[in-house]
Amino acid sequence: LAEATSRLEAADRVVIEVDEVIRAKVEPSLGPKASAAKDKLDGAVGDLSSAVEIIDEVSGDLPEDEIARADALKASARARLEILEHAEGILDANIHAAEALGEANAGWDLVLEAEKLADSSVAEYNKLTKEAVRKSQDLSTQSERKLTDGRAKLDSAEKSFPESGLE
Repeated sequence: LAEATSRLEAADRVVIEVDEVIRAKVEPSLGPKASAAKDKLDGAVGDLSSAVEIIDEVSGDLPEDEIARADALKASARARLEILEHAEGILDANIHAAEALGEANAGWDLVLEAEKLADSSVAEYNKLTKEAVRKSQDLSTQSERKLTDGRAKLDSAEKSFPESGLE
């Protein structure tokens, strides 16, 4: 049972990490954490499955006072396996949502920059000098580029996480 306990404890570290990531607020920094937790899932599932197999193998040879402990370990390993069964899909969603949020924030920042440039362009144009009109055109071109780049970021966010509704 010592080996089964050891494998269960090793998997517990991953189960706790996965739980923390799943419960965390979705923000751009969550993506790498969710990805790291997802990368550890197979190892944890392997450890838990091995723990169950070990317990099954030794159950017939255990003294009476160890049977309840073995049953509890096995039930614990199975419960964790059920938890991890759904974790991959949730972690994938967290990864995509975090990526989309980062792209959406960057896109929106570009849109706000474009708005400031457009306001500056209008202010320059209203000076009604040849130099101000030329500067206004330059600012307008910069604003258009920022808007285009911002739209591209927002489109990328929408593609990364269609459920976001960033249409």
